[in-house]
Parts: sequence; structure tokens; C-alpha cells
Amino acid sequence: MKLTAFRIKNYRSITDTGWCNLSSDNITALIGQNESGKTSIIEALKSFYNSEISDDILRSDNSKPEISCSFKIEQNKLKELFKKDCLPDGLLTKIKEKGNRINLTRIWNTNNSSELKLEEEEIIKNFYEEERKIQQENAEIDQYLANILKEVEEIHEEIDELKIKKDNAKNNENELKVKFNNSDNKINSAVSDVDKKNIERELKSTNAELEKINKVIQKIDDDISKLQSKDKDLAKKVSLANDANSARVEIERLQKLVSDSKLKLNEAKNVVSKSTEENAKKEAKKLLESTKLSLKNAESSLNNSIKHLEKIRGIAKKVESGTEVEKTKQEINSDSLKGNRTVTQEEFVDKISSQIPIFEFFTDFSSLLPNEIDLEDVQNNNT
Repeated sequence: MKLTAFRIKNYRSITDTGWCNLSSDNITALIGQNESGKTSIIEALKSFYNSEISDDILRSDNSKPEISCSFKIEQNKLKELFKKDCLPDGLLTKIKEKGNRINLTRIWNTNNSSELKLEEEEIIKNFYEEERKIQQENAEIDQYLANILKEVEEIHEEIDELKIKKDNAKNNENELKVKFNNSDNKINSAVSDVDKKNIERELKSTNAELEKINKVIQKIDDDISKLQSKDKDLAKKVSLANDANSARVEIERLQKLVSDSKLKLNEAKNVVSKSTEENAKKEAKKLLESTKLSLKNAESSLNNSIKHLEKIRGIAKKVESGTEVEKTKQEINSDSLKGNRTVTQEEFVDKISSQIPIFEFFTDFSSLLPNEIDLEDVQNNNT
């Protein structure tokens, strides 16, 4: 990947350079009077590369720097870089139409942390359209999983209501049995035939009520059995839905951890830049390295959690279409899912930024003498 142009805003004395193209032969000269901003341009490009700025860089109006760089990257390099991912439809064509150039802008926030963003609206639009489509699909899958949990909750509530009805029916049954036994005992002590016939009618009526109660209890038992069978059938889907909920909670936790770690990293960078005493600077650098490691671990965990949720959603999508959960789990694994996954705008920028050529800043002219640096090496390394 090769730097072809840059634009610098709000950096020291520079308000806006506009887009400045580099020479095609890899050697570009900055010519100007003293204090005209030549060094600031070089330092700004260095800041774009390492994301570091200091207070003396900021302008008096407190506006934050914005540094944009245009890079040329060949189509085969892009395809190789994203061979394990899917790019949004039409993205490679859009980049090719722009001469295989990708513009990145580094923007600093109020706390001096920074982020890299894509510059061209047409390319960003590809990602937005793809992300909207994915968000819609994810929302539908999440709703499907939420409906499963709601259905199971309703099943459990219905079972509880049926159990209460059964208890009430059992109580009525017991009362009728007592009534039946009492009537049965009375028939033996009946004095007249009329009394005996009345008791027999009462026994017949009570027995009919008992039979009716028994049918009600049997119907309740059948309904409970059907609901329990349905609950059992949904158990694996419920587990899938609960896994998705747990993954979302974990992702939210890790996103906050990553955000906090980035703030701490920026604070650590500021401490390093402001430390003047050797021991203090040494300790500050240790803290900086420790913070970098913490951020790296947090980002890795977040990435794994996102992939885990994507896998769950992939399984749920197939299950919704009628495939069994266990069979789908065997068919889908993280590798196969990754191959069908569309890369996000943030992931695209991260991978592209990993290919940015190294920005070296030589602080004195003696280092540019032929016996110090070979211009041919510079040309070859800037490809």
C-alpha cells in the first residue's frame, strides 16, 4: 500500500492544506521559508501514523487535528487481505473506479484519543447499506429467539394455571367422595322407601358429578402433558436463546472495557509525552505497555464474543427454517461462519490500517546524507 496524497487540518499553524499529491517517483520535496509549516506537515503525517499528539500541537481555538491520507492498494492485495471475509457488494468496484485509492482520516477527540475513518461517502455507503441489511437480519433472528423465550414463559404460566385448576378439581372431587360416602352410609339406615329412593337419587347425582370431575382432571392432565412435551421440544431452542442473551450481555461488558482501555491508553500516552525525569518516563512507558496489552486482550475477547453471537445467530437462522438444533450445530462452526460473514466498516479500516507504510521522521538533515540513508531504499520501501 502506497501513500499518494494527504490533507492536514488544524495542526499547529496549519488550518487546511487541502489535498496535496505526492510525486509519482516516490521523492517529494517540501519547499518553503523558515517557519512556513514544512516540519509541521512531516510531524502531522507522523501523528497520523502513530495517533499521538501533544498539547503544543493544538491550535489556540482548541480545534482538534484532522489528518487524511490517500493510499493506493491493488485489487489483488485487497482480495488477499480479505480472503477469509466477505466484502460488501460492489465495494471492490467502487474502489477500482477511484483508481484503487482508499482515503483514511484520523480524527482526535476532546480527550486526545483518536480514531481512523473512511473518507469517501460512496465507499462508506456500501458499508452502511450492508450493515443495515445485517442489522435487519439480526433483529429478525433476535426477535425469533425472544419469541421462543416468550412462548416457553407462556407455556410455564399455562401449566401453573392448569395445576391450580387441577388442585381445585381434586378438592371438589374429595368433597364429592365424602358426600357420596355419607349418602352411602345413610341408605342403610333409611326408614322408609321414599327416603331410600331420595338417597339413591343423591348417590346417582353425586356419582355423575364425580365422573364429570374425573373427566375434567383427566383433560387437565392431558393438557399439562402436551404442554410439558412442547416445553421439552423447545428446550434446545431455549438454550440457544439464553446463550444469545448471555453473549449480548458479555459483548456490552467488553465494549465498555475496550472503551475504558482506550481512554487509559490515551492517558498513558500523555503521561509518557509529558514525563521529563528519566525514572518517571521509564515507569510511564511500563504503564503504557501494560495498558496496550490490556486493550489488546479486551479487543480479542470482544472479537471472540461477537463471533460467538454470530455463530448462535447462524444456528438460529437455520433452526427457524426447520433444521434441528443439534444437526445445525454440527453443520455450522466458527470457520464456516467466518467465510460467509461480511466485514464491517470498522474491521475494514482496521485491516487496511495494518497495511499503512511506516512513517519515519528524520530529525536532522545529516541523516539524509548519502552515507546515512540510501534514497533507492526509500523508493523501494514505499511500495
